[in-house]
Amino acid sequence: MRLYFSFFLLFVAGLNVSNACNVTISASSTIICTGKSDTLTASGGGTYTWFPGGSTGNTFIVSPTVTTTYTVNAVDTSGCTSSSTITITVICPPKPILIDSFADATPFSIPFNNCLNASTSPVYSVTVNTPSVAGITSYDIDWGNGAAVQTGLPFSSFPLTHTYNAYGVFNLVFTAHYANGCVRDTLIKVINQTYPAIGISNISGNTLGCAPIGFWFKMSNYQSNVVGTYYEWNFGDGTPIVTWNTVTTDSIYHIFSITSCGLPNNQFIVSVTAINSCKETKATINSIQISKKPVANFTVSP
Repeated sequence: MRLYFSFFLLFVAGLNVSNACNVTISASSTIICTGKSDTLTASGGGTYTWFPGGSTGNTFIVSPTVTTTYTVNAVDTSGCTSSSTITITVICPPKPILIDSFADATPFSIPFNNCLNASTSPVYSVTVNTPSVAGITSYDIDWGNGAAVQTGLPFSSFPLTHTYNAYGVFNLVFTAHYANGCVRDTLIKVINQTYPAIGISNISGNTLGCAPIGFWFKMSNYQSNVVGTYYEWNFGDGTPIVTWNTVTTDSIYHIFSITSCGLPNNQFIVSVTAINSCKETKATINSIQISKKPVANFTVSP
């Protein structure tokens, strides 16, 4: 009897071994660069659930921003369960540095900024350099103004000079390619504008009245402002600001529907502001004094 029972235990143990399930995970790569994706693949089960994420299926596409450990729970057709984990390491090499050589050598200068240009010419030349960084094999530069993108530049290509021939704000993209396959880029706004000018006048000739009353206002001194300058009208009475992205007329009509009584100096202050990436310049008219219309009242005596 004891011998029969021993054989029975061995038989059951054999069944457990043969039916054991063992899920495994493989990855396209266990080390990826920041911003990249990786495909995880599980095998050894019938159904799969991934964590974190809760995704199902034997494959799972992940895009971790930091080093992350993933777990898959598997169930095979006989109901056997198992789990496995894998760690995906995220590497994040530094973004490349692009230096404006002129600004770097000139005190109080702002890099990639031509706002102090006092001439009437939009021509703006920028000379750039970059420090040597271990692991970077080449660089690309998109100057942002429609010029051909320069690719595959070795470190020895620097310094480089590029000329902007038109006013505007340009998105320069500087890209570094690393030996480990990572790619990082840096976005720089190149500002080739000048300080905006603006003036304002009340062409209605009157600043007093009873609500509701309308006045005409006119802006001036804006004609030489560069491309990219826009204008905001504020009438000081709580109505929405009016924005002009382009100028098709220099005058605007506004109706004041409420009184200025109770405000500082009992007045509205009307302003127009010229705005671009260099500066905001504001012009104002004050002493807009609006009263309530009188309401007649009378009594009848017998």
